[in-house]
Amino acid sequence: LAADGFATCEKHKTAAAKHHERKTAVGLLSKTCKRCGGDSDKTYCKNCAVIMSDHAKRCRRKLRHKVFSAYGGYICACCNETEELFLTIDHINNDGAAHRRSMPDGKSATGERFYRWLRDNGFPPGFQVLCMNCNCGKHRNGGICPHKAK
Repeated sequence: LAADGFATCEKHKTAAAKHHERKTAVGLLSKTCKRCGGDSDKTYCKNCAVIMSDHAKRCRRKLRHKVFSAYGGYICACCNETEELFLTIDHINNDGAAHRRSMPDGKSATGERFYRWLRDNGFPPGFQVLCMNCNCGKHRNGGICPHKAK
């Protein structure tokens, strides 16, 4: 997309502009920012979009921190790795795929949605903190981390 938000080739740029005009004509595009009321052809003006994005990031970090705190903190239950960026939440009984399929969001119930589910369900047992290496090794090694299989 070009800086103006439309496609760069003439055919698609013209089609996108016409589509934008049609939506504006029938009132489907906002003329004001939802947050500050300033002029905007999107939901939020550029300044408010940055503010809202920063707020959403802070909320996601806070949620992730609550989840990891509930499951023992930022330390791998297998190898004691403490690098926060390497850590993830693991299904102890190796039933993560079945669990995701049973959730309303299906396979997309990962990351933030999964963390919200854990929080909303009172941080149920059956989960642990593992680093990505141990989590992947456990998956590839029939449910046992290679550290434990030695």
